[in-house]
Amino acid sequence: MEKESNIEYLKRYGEEMDQFLDIQFEKGVRYDSPAKAYEDFKNYYDKRLKAAGQAGKRIVTNTYDSFS
Repeated sequence: MEKESNIEYLKRYGEEMDQFLDIQFEKGVRYDSPAKAYEDFKNYYDKRLKAAGQAGKRIVTNTYDSFS
């Protein structure tokens, strides 16, 4: 059985972005345009994936879409 510490769990891309932007908003970060917000998120997300890869973690994403 694989250890939990060797797994990096990610939500769907849009959910990750929403969470990132909520945290940035709480920190007082404001963006001049959606493009700048997306670029900041993309940099964060790419760094997160790279760090997980360098640490030898397996990336697990939730790709299940549910409709209510």
